[in-house]
Amino acid sequence: MVKHNATEAGGQLSNQIVGHINSSYSKDGCKSEVYSEVFGELNRLHLYVDCTNFATLQRVSEKMAADSKDQDLLSRAGDLFVDGTLKDKIYARPPTQ
Repeated sequence: MVKHNATEAGGQLSNQIVGHINSSYSKDGCKSEVYSEVFGELNRLHLYVDCTNFATLQRVSEKMAADSKDQDLLSRAGDLFVDGTLKDKIYARPPTQ
């Protein structure tokens, strides 16, 4: 959740993170989008990273951890987001037949 006094900056940073992920990792099979809640929590942003499979997610996560640009962008989030509200979740699509 973005701090109340940092709504614009939090949105801008989120868009920069999404742009970097898409330009750096789309060829690896991952794309990213950011959404803000319309109903529910004010100032809550959701960043989604959609990868072709779990192995791709793991591989891209390792690359992101070693990428200085990623680390710089993520380090700036601490000043803009409420402590304890940044959470990672992994979802899987159900198998289709």
